[in-house]
Amino acid sequence: MQGSLQTLLLLRTHELAEQRIDTPIREAVRDFILVGSQLDRLTHDISAMSRL
Repeated sequence: MQGSLQTLLLLRTHELAEQRIDTPIREAVRDFILVGSQLDRLTHDISAMSRL
């Protein structure tokens, strides 16, 4: 997941340098960041439950 997000962020940086604003990569970056945040939260919650 992290590798894919890093690749998308790099591609998005190139798009922004070329002043391309709305692209499918922009949407993918947004989606990956949301999913990554949710996975981090789940990992934290599961870790906390396993310590009980």
